[in-house]
Amino acid sequence: MTSKVKTTGAPLPVKPRLEIKEFMANKKQFSLYVQALIRLSKIHGRPFGPWNNVDPPLNPQGQPKGFCVHHEIQFLTWHRPYVALFEQEIYKRANSIAKEYKTDSEAWIQAASDLRQPYWNWADPSGILPQALLDLFFKDSVTIGPASKDGAESSVSNPFCLYHFKDGERDGFTTDPPPPVVDWPQTLRYPTSKGPEARSNMTKFNTMLNLEGDRIRYDTERLSSLTTWKAFSSDGGKTTNSLEKIHDDMHDLIGGIFDGGHMSRIPFAAFDPIFWLHHAQIDRLTDKWHNERQLWAPDAGSFLSLLLCVPVAH
Repeated sequence: MTSKVKTTGAPLPVKPRLEIKEFMANKKQFSLYVQALIRLSKIHGRPFGPWNNVDPPLNPQGQPKGFCVHHEIQFLTWHRPYVALFEQEIYKRANSIAKEYKTDSEAWIQAASDLRQPYWNWADPSGILPQALLDLFFKDSVTIGPASKDGAESSVSNPFCLYHFKDGERDGFTTDPPPPVVDWPQTLRYPTSKGPEARSNMTKFNTMLNLEGDRIRYDTERLSSLTTWKAFSSDGGKTTNSLEKIHDDMHDLIGGIFDGGHMSRIPFAAFDPIFWLHHAQIDRLTDKWHNERQLWAPDAGSFLSLLLCVPVAH
């Protein structure tokens, strides 16, 4: 039996999470993040399997399902420790990488200490998708600080663009009928086909996000008018302005609305690197509303067992 992982988030003192455009301007933190970017998706969806010595919950048919909670009042409270866990792992790896630098070593170590998971503010009044972000999400490579630790900038494969599946990772993707994700060797956004030759369609991605950007911003601004946790968090997908409804819309707009890519298919969404920027924004909006209303999820005991699937340290 392996030892359990305790979810604590990044250690104290508290440091702010930066919006991705500001984060990109911090060359040291951006460089460390790119090098540390890893995958933590098995908890969220497929392939369904045990995590942290806990078997996945079962659906009404007695079959394993993912640990994640959707279209229920626990939606936000489950995803908070999930994002904190990913941030915790990114922090650990970034700090390990920073210690390898011999030039300007103290600055690299400080940058790693301050690093937190960035978020994508898709409700930014200045626009949902500036050119810098479109480039980040679709260019094959990015320039970072000295990955070789010799003081020179480097061009490296862009982890924000896509994730290449390793051998065997798609074995648990099969369902009846099998979805096209079984055949896709990498994550896709607005896939050009259902076959293994499919590629992401940057033009459709850009067009749809800019068409819907004003509506997303308007719906996000209206969240402050909601006065109950149920209306704000999730009303089983019925409330058009709940945060989960906006969350769902953004998943579809990122992955593709019809026959979309991985972000449009919740059991597979966490493989797309944009997932973490998106959910850090959801976490930010949750915290913002909570601080304004001083309200939290009611009757916490009724879903404590769900939260225990991801151990949380207080």
